[in-house]
Amino acid sequence: MRIVRWLPAALPLLAMRCGGDVPAATDGGIDSSTPADAATPDGDATIADVAADAPLKAEAEASTPTVYTDVTDASNWEVFDIASWLGATPSFTGAAFDGRYMYYAPASVESGSASPLVRYDTLGAFTDSSSWSKFDMTQTTSGTVGFFGAAVVGSALYLVPALVFTGPNSVATRYDTTASFTNAASYSVFDFTTIPTADSNAVGYAGSTYDGHYLYFVPYTNSIVVRYDTTASFGSTSAWSKVDLSARFPLNLDHRGGTYDGRYVYFAPVSGGGFVRYDTQGTFTDTNGAWELSTPNLGATPPNSFFGEAFDGRNIYFAPLTNATSNNGGLSNVVVQYDTTAQFGSSGSWSTTLTSSYGYTAAIFDGRYVNFVPCGIAYDVSAKQRFNRYDTSTSSWTDFDLIGVTQLNIYGTNFGKTWTGGAYDGQYVYFVPSGAPAVRFKTKSPPSMPTTYTGSFL
Repeated sequence: MRIVRWLPAALPLLAMRCGGDVPAATDGGIDSSTPADAATPDGDATIADVAADAPLKAEAEASTPTVYTDVTDASNWEVFDIASWLGATPSFTGAAFDGRYMYYAPASVESGSASPLVRYDTLGAFTDSSSWSKFDMTQTTSGTVGFFGAAVVGSALYLVPALVFTGPNSVATRYDTTASFTNAASYSVFDFTTIPTADSNAVGYAGSTYDGHYLYFVPYTNSIVVRYDTTASFGSTSAWSKVDLSARFPLNLDHRGGTYDGRYVYFAPVSGGGFVRYDTQGTFTDTNGAWELSTPNLGATPPNSFFGEAFDGRNIYFAPLTNATSNNGGLSNVVVQYDTTAQFGSSGSWSTTLTSSYGYTAAIFDGRYVNFVPCGIAYDVSAKQRFNRYDTSTSSWTDFDLIGVTQLNIYGTNFGKTWTGGAYDGQYVYFVPSGAPAVRFKTKSPPSMPTTYTGSFL
């Protein structure tokens, strides 16, 4: 049986705020690689192959010592008033980095409008509007907008279909990063419902993860995992495959965000179900042999919804968003950790840690620290505005009150704007704005991607 899960009308998937019980806003709407003069005719810089051209080296290959920054030093934080630049309230969910540009995935909003696809040129100043550009996604072949997550593989940006104003979206979009950013011909689309055999339930996804060959799209409003062979033509139906998990895991159908540990692909639950993983050495469509479910005992008030994961080479950290109680607006401060060297189905392989804040929308590993992006500036000053990071070398936590950032302090302590996702460029953690300003935090110098990096974050 195919199951499609619809969100309640008061809880739009992409425009939701920190707490699941808070309606979406309608006010106005997870380095350098190419010389600056290498550009296409319209002035867009060419990115030929990120893996080969980007100067970001793996952590183990860095030639100079890495110096990590002080998270409590406000000078390591930058803020861009993206709403003023757009002329509308920003609505993005997820981002991805191609070696030079940071792309922000546009989300559908309640009014029926949507933000454009936006990119930031990391060769320019973060706070300079000339470093930013945008493209109206309605100009693409499908005219669809409403994405949840993005990924970069080679010279292609992939946008994960989630929701359009009228309902779940099934149309994934690919942008050729070697071509003009503002030319509709640089974009191609593929409708998941056409994957043989055709299935109208393959709609509504939230995040993706990459295993070095295949790109996996994480099901949210349905039970169908979609996989794309990145070595094949994007428009060819033979490049795509799918598997329906509803029969195997009937109570664990919705997920948000994925990660890869070198062998297994993991999905985090949204509605209180268990954690799902796929063995990439198995057969994709073999739900009994290649797919597993773990429902560990996580204590009295475990998170029932997660928003992104990070892998540090051994452990996976799941960023908690909500729990089943009404405390702290229903948000959770219980970070869940899984030791990938231990048995997946054993509760002893899992552990939890309480943080000083509540509700996160990304977990990002920078080579030493796991950085947790808060869901937004506080509805109340004590709970939801603190940035937390975990030091994997000392098993210790540091937090920082974002009101300490002067550029954010102007909003006060109760303006209720959110971030929905995060991404990393090898030096900065980027907060994806959904009502809030665009923010980035400098984690270290010199820039380098961790060796565990296999693609884009949620």
